[in-house]
Amino acid sequence: MNKPQLTKKIERIIQSSAIYTEKDSFDFDIMWKDQENWSAEVYFIKENMSDYNPIIDEKELFDEVGNSMHTGFFATFLPEYDNSIYSSDFPTPGGLLEGYISVHPDYRGQGLGRSFDDMLISICKELGVKTVLWMDPNQSFFKKLDYDIISDEFGEVYAMKEI
Repeated sequence: MNKPQLTKKIERIIQSSAIYTEKDSFDFDIMWKDQENWSAEVYFIKENMSDYNPIIDEKELFDEVGNSMHTGFFATFLPEYDNSIYSSDFPTPGGLLEGYISVHPDYRGQGLGRSFDDMLISICKELGVKTVLWMDPNQSFFKKLDYDIISDEFGEVYAMKEI
């Protein structure tokens, strides 16, 4: 796989998703060294379900009580991953997707979070990434999706699943 092929794969999966509309914004940045050494950062925002677009607006992602003020996700795909960045408790064979999913409080309960997770797992499978690690997870939501809730040595909580 080369950089243009990687770009097309990510675009195809996002645009073929049941929740994607032309009103949505997505952007990604691929850092490419060679076929073995690359990473991809992907941002996706449903603008009609967000108070602002964090891709272009430099505002806080969450309000003072921790509610997301936008609907979307940020994800970094790392096919070759050194798990020492977090902890030896987080084995990540076959690469890692890390990031967060957020749904604006006005749009929760409509299946958007599950749809984002499904879209991102499809990208992982296409890219050969085997482990998903969500930061600052809504624990009850991710438990419903069969994620393990784990914490690192600093007490930070994550949702993790091998796919």
